[in-house]
Amino acid sequence: VMMEGTLDGLKELFGYNRESYFFDQELRMKREYQEQDMRVKQFMLYREDVHDLTELTTGRMDSYLLVALVELGCCLDLLVHGVMHVSITEQ
Repeated sequence: VMMEGTLDGLKELFGYNRESYFFDQELRMKREYQEQDMRVKQFMLYREDVHDLTELTTGRMDSYLLVALVELGCCLDLLVHGVMHVSITEQ
C-alpha cells in the first residue's frame, strides 16, 4: 500500500506541468520557424530593392544613349568635314 502511494506520487510529480512544457516547446518551434520565414522574406525584399535601383540606373542610361549618340555624330561630322550640315531656309 505504501509502495503504491509512493509510485502514484512519483507519477504525478513526473507528469506535473508536462503538458504545458510540451505546449511551450511547440510554440517555441513555431515562433522560430516564423522568424526564419520573416528573415527570408526580408532578404527577398532587399534583393527586390537592389534590383529596382539597378533597373532604374540602366533605364536612365538607355535614355541618355540616344542623346549621346546624336552628339557624338555631330562631333565626328565637325571633325571630319569641318562644317555642320544644317539646312536653314531663307525667306
